[in-house]
Amino acid sequence: MRVVEADTILDAITDRTWERNDLLKALDRLFERFGSRIAIRREAPLSRTNLVAWCVEQALRSGSALPSVFSGDERKSMAGMIQSGWVIDESLDKIEELGLPDEAVNRILEMILEGSISPRAGISAAPVRAVLELLRNDEPASADDFAERSALMYSQHHHIAQIRPKEWLARLDELAQIRFAVQPQALTEILKANLALQWLVMTASE
Repeated sequence: MRVVEADTILDAITDRTWERNDLLKALDRLFERFGSRIAIRREAPLSRTNLVAWCVEQALRSGSALPSVFSGDERKSMAGMIQSGWVIDESLDKIEELGLPDEAVNRILEMILEGSISPRAGISAAPVRAVLELLRNDEPASADDFAERSALMYSQHHHIAQIRPKEWLARLDELAQIRFAVQPQALTEILKANLALQWLVMTASE
């Protein structure tokens, strides 16, 4: 048996237009040179690890979205490539728009908790705000503040519960124990004050 590189065959037939019968004849003549039994071998494709890392770096340094050309395995590898020095505030603000897999987003959030990334004040992205909530030691100033902060944390459960499950549960327990100096108006009183309305729509933030 003779081992033949796939490139040898491709080099012999590419870069020209063939009639079907002519192509078959050319292949037959080519294979006659190799004997009655052959094994076609193709070299393993070059790893794109460096390319993937470069793309992730550029996305985080510029706040630009990643191209959607990466395989599942390549996307899974992104989290382990990220360096804190790549991450700028603009990319933190757009962290949900960069096309990063959850594992990579979680790695960035973990770096914030570790202190290797220090977001500027006023970052609006919910994952960043939620992870910063774990670092706060102040209590909500009002019922509205409590509702906003609780809704924020619950909306990012899929991130925070994965990276810091104990701290996440402890923070939720702290919020559940909050007692306001000025109690919010009872729901029954709010309803009584609106008896004249035909419809009263009640919603809850996700």
